[in-house]
Amino acid sequence: MDEVLRRLRDAKLLLCVRRPDVSLENVHKAILAAISGGVKAIEVTMDTPHAITIVERLRKETGVLVGTGTVISEGQVNMCEEARAHFVMSPITDTGLIKYCNNKSMLMIPGAMTPTEVHKAYFEAGARAVKVFPFNACGGTKFVTGIQGPFPDIPLLPASGVDFESFKELAQQSNVLAIGVSKQILSLEALRNSDWGSIEREASLWVKEVNS
Repeated sequence: MDEVLRRLRDAKLLLCVRRPDVSLENVHKAILAAISGGVKAIEVTMDTPHAITIVERLRKETGVLVGTGTVISEGQVNMCEEARAHFVMSPITDTGLIKYCNNKSMLMIPGAMTPTEVHKAYFEAGARAVKVFPFNACGGTKFVTGIQGPFPDIPLLPASGVDFESFKELAQQSNVLAIGVSKQILSLEALRNSDWGSIEREASLWVKEVNS
């Protein structure tokens, strides 16, 4: 788990693939375009059609970090483990599921939107990092900055509704492990038009901010 956490921190940007309204092959091409733009970490949500197939193919054909999201059951964890996902993420704080993953040495990043949930996930259940979700509904950067006071050592992963200005600010905060973005790079227009060049350029723009 330590190595996965290190790679997430190094990548800083986590690209979330969530229910893109295009074919499986075009989803794969879009992800490869983002990788060409410098993306080093991918999350495929389990409610995405063919999610496990996407994970398996990325693990076989690329060297990037690949995990799954919207994981809410032990059965899903087992499927992700079999697909060789590097990590799993959940929109909720389920202490039993966190401990189940820990027993498998599978990195689980649960979702939380209150200080109580963050504390419960990290200190009670043993999560190694916590997803601030949904970021834009729980106070945005002010929440992430504010929670650093009482919990300075908890690695956070803000996701959902992170705009470019927020991304730039979050990338500089010591308590931020990584930042989840999705349609900001994988826009519906680019996906439907098979505009892989646009996706690569947008990914490069965001990744450049990590390295600035």
